[in-house]
Amino acid sequence: QQHAMLWSNATIKGRYWGIELPHRSALGAGLDYLAHTLGYVANWPLLGALSSLITGWADDAFAREEDALAGHLAALERIMAGRGVNAAPASPAAIDYLLRRSATIGLPLAAGGATAGAGDWEETDVAALEDLTDLTLTPGDGYTTVSGVVEGRRYTGAVIVLTVGRMAPLPIPERMLPWQVIGDPSGEPLEWSDRIELHDKARTIRTMRSLTGKIESQFDHYTVEHDQVPPKELAEQHARVQDVISDVEEDHSGLSTRTSGWYRVAIVGATPDEARKKVAGLREMYYPHIALEQEHGQFQLLREFIPGEPLANIANKRHMDVEAVAAGMATVGDRIGDRRGVVLGETSSIAPRPVIWDLFAAHEIKHKSGLTPIVAVPGSGKTFMAGMIVYQAVRAGAYGVIHDPSGPLKELANLPEFRDIARVYALTGRDSRPGALNPYRVIIDPRREDPEYDTLHPDLMRAADPYAAAQAKYDADMRAAAAERVEVAVSVLKMMLTERHLHLEHTESVLHLAANRVGGDRDHNLGEVLDAIKTIGQDDPDQAVRTCAAGIYQQLELMSRLAEARVLFPEAGTVGSGVDDFDADIRLTILTMPGLQLPPEGVPSSQWTPQQRMTAPLMHMAAWLANRLVYEKPRHVRKVLFLDENKYLESTGAGRTLNLRIARDSRKFKVRALVCSQLPDDFLG
Repeated sequence: QQHAMLWSNATIKGRYWGIELPHRSALGAGLDYLAHTLGYVANWPLLGALSSLITGWADDAFAREEDALAGHLAALERIMAGRGVNAAPASPAAIDYLLRRSATIGLPLAAGGATAGAGDWEETDVAALEDLTDLTLTPGDGYTTVSGVVEGRRYTGAVIVLTVGRMAPLPIPERMLPWQVIGDPSGEPLEWSDRIELHDKARTIRTMRSLTGKIESQFDHYTVEHDQVPPKELAEQHARVQDVISDVEEDHSGLSTRTSGWYRVAIVGATPDEARKKVAGLREMYYPHIALEQEHGQFQLLREFIPGEPLANIANKRHMDVEAVAAGMATVGDRIGDRRGVVLGETSSIAPRPVIWDLFAAHEIKHKSGLTPIVAVPGSGKTFMAGMIVYQAVRAGAYGVIHDPSGPLKELANLPEFRDIARVYALTGRDSRPGALNPYRVIIDPRREDPEYDTLHPDLMRAADPYAAAQAKYDADMRAAAAERVEVAVSVLKMMLTERHLHLEHTESVLHLAANRVGGDRDHNLGEVLDAIKTIGQDDPDQAVRTCAAGIYQQLELMSRLAEARVLFPEAGTVGSGVDDFDADIRLTILTMPGLQLPPEGVPSSQWTPQQRMTAPLMHMAAWLANRLVYEKPRHVRKVLFLDENKYLESTGAGRTLNLRIARDSRKFKVRALVCSQLPDDFLG
């Protein structure tokens, strides 16, 4: 993934608008010159009075022009910030980047290349741009060689500048991509330079009427002087000119405003042959609607990209209305995600653009949940994408917990960058520990030293007795944890039962009665619940309840003897081992479940083998354990949790409680929770 991003050309577009301000009036400039000249005789008796009078006129003219310019600038800023452009005044760093980038087209100058004092450019500093690159041109080669040093490394590239030539009539709304975006799917970073001049109504009408006169003169030349039928193109041109005049005279929206300008695009290659190949591909993409011309004078055309440089030539001047110019939509592109964070890949519609996601913007900026469902069909790459996200997040300093039953992501721990900071724990199979997923140990008690029980907590300080309120809240949470253990124990046992036992009338009441008799303290295990069920089957006064309990006990006792069940049922008199042995300093914890037999898709649960029936309770408790490992970390640190095969959680009430907790508490604990499934109903139902 890193190699692919390194060699791809995914970029994010940026557009700079440079607007030429009107020149000073001839009268104002003349008064300034005259006042400056007479300043030398200001102390003379007669000429001094004239000098003072003209200086006053000059100052007054300058003040009025300054006020007019301020109003003009305010109008420009309002228009450019409006809908359709949405531009903002360039910051000093942006100006610095623009100047450097314009002078180093063909070199890998990053957007963060602004230097100290960025934007504080004086007129004499512009000459420093000449030293950034070495430009060489061999006459007849048709390209400019650009060479320069960036961050201590020398780069060399070949740059070819193309100019937009003749254009076919554009269907607007267009039935193709916007004409300045046609080349974006090539994946190459294209540098555009547009020089556009707007014509007011009077100038447009004057020009069109002049063209009308020329066309009519040519018409008369054919019909009167030579008595021939004129070509039909003259009639079409005459009709088109009249349409333009009519549009300009009758339009009050400004959309018929005419423009003239030059549109150039620079293509960069590591070698001249690579640049020529890219040019050929770009021309083919624009053909046959728009011609891209490779003109002579490539050096001067490349210099034209630097703000303030004069126009290289006047060839291929394009005339169109502002609607056609806007239809180019040069700034349009695929942009999804944030400007910082982990790289997910790149877009694949209009143009390749990097897709970057800030994993913790929801927690730190938007104050929203950190739950992110990943929903796709089997084999689409859900696990791979989640592993890539966790990899980048951990390298950026976050803690990561992965629950990957199938185990391919355990290879992350073998990467050199994760040496000594990643651990893999097998929850099933030969290396598993008895009772490692004992529900009574996996679900922990709240800690009295947690911030929410501090008497200085804002919610507690408002109480009459903050200490008593903190203790009451702690006691309530302890009772909630005990009740949660009981509920999870019941859910785990229900998952082991066959369909026939689940639908018995007294199954639910027997399981809850047995679990409540055992209690919800952490020093219990599921074996004690089985013993309580056995006792109910022997001592309950109701014959139907005894029969149901005996059948349930027989089924669960058989399931508890499976090799896969040893992590749920510790040895008699113990609570299990391994569940509290996780290293809190490990950055990446990977939980795998080797040997787990997933039930086949489409096969009814009544036909599952006992080993396949054990999948749901094991996955269920592994998800609870992964959740616990994340929430044991300090609240202020960034954490990433990945749960694969989340569909098993939604099948029980305790599982739905875990999903709800992940969605609700992920914001408070700064957790980005990635949960995979094939159906959105597993999260949104």
